[in-house]
Amino acid sequence: MNMKLTLPLVACALLSAPAFAQTVYVDANLTTGAGDGSSWADAYQGDLGLQAALAATTSGDIFVADGTYRTVAPGGNRATPFRLKNNVSIYGGFQGGEASLADRPAIGAFPSILTADINGNDDGMGGGMAENAYHVIGAGPNNTTNSTAVIDGFLAISGVANAGGNNDRGGGILVLSGNSPTIRNVTFRGNRCTFGGGAGYVNGAPAFEDCRFEDNIGGNFGGAFDIANAGAITFDRCVFTGNRAS
Repeated sequence: MNMKLTLPLVACALLSAPAFAQTVYVDANLTTGAGDGSSWADAYQGDLGLQAALAATTSGDIFVADGTYRTVAPGGNRATPFRLKNNVSIYGGFQGGEASLADRPAIGAFPSILTADINGNDDGMGGGMAENAYHVIGAGPNNTTNSTAVIDGFLAISGVANAGGNNDRGGGILVLSGNSPTIRNVTFRGNRCTFGGGAGYVNGAPAFEDCRFEDNIGGNFGGAFDIANAGAITFDRCVFTGNRAS
């Protein structure tokens, strides 16, 4: 009799058990496979592959191969960054084929580039940037992130925050009040804004670890950062070079 009672209980327990978080794969240069992110061979493809992976992932890790990833397709909304999510860790810098994060090459060996250059026409001298996305990376306002929202191992470039509201600040990253994501091994280069914080505007409590902030242009305040009423923001082992503002 005990067996008759126990087996249904075991079956119910198995059915109600939560699914384990899985790894999702992205490769901008891939042209074959299912494109569903289930493996390197079937990774999300193209320069919008990371946005597709983010939209489909609620927990777990996203492994991103080297290549260039756009925030949005030409003609898309400039207010579309790579938006961080709780319980999702985004890791760049893979060659493709690695079995684990421990197998990832040294940071910078296979760069994964996040660009706000929607049309792909920046000339490197400030031209061609009129259509660029306002921010490369975003935390808030519609979602509240904590330290489980992680981005690690990317080059973030070409954000142009030149509109109104929050879209005139934080060309590289915008972290709004109540948000505290974790940013590791990310280089913010060549981002700009008209108000404050070429690399980033912070009104939250993010943690920056082993990051670099290079040649970003602020507006009135903060070539690198404008930090306004922030919480316990931290910068550990970070390098600031060549940033400027008026």
